[in-house]
Amino acid sequence: MFSLEEDGDTHFIIMDYGDSETLSEHVPSDGMELDAFFATFIPLSDALSHAHQQVRVHRDFKPGDIVMAEDA
Repeated sequence: MFSLEEDGDTHFIIMDYGDSETLSEHVPSDGMELDAFFATFIPLSDALSHAHQQVRVHRDFKPGDIVMAEDA
């Protein structure tokens, strides 16, 4: 992420474009092994907790909006 910007009442993030998969593409339709689940969702939960501690509002938070790191 490069910066958080604001234009009137609209807030947005400027970040690198990544050709990585989203969380909804990353999770198999038949579910995940428990170790893969924890490896994915513990860091995600930590990140969301950090955002809340910084009083960041995320609004429409869904798997299709979460871009996975290339090493995930």
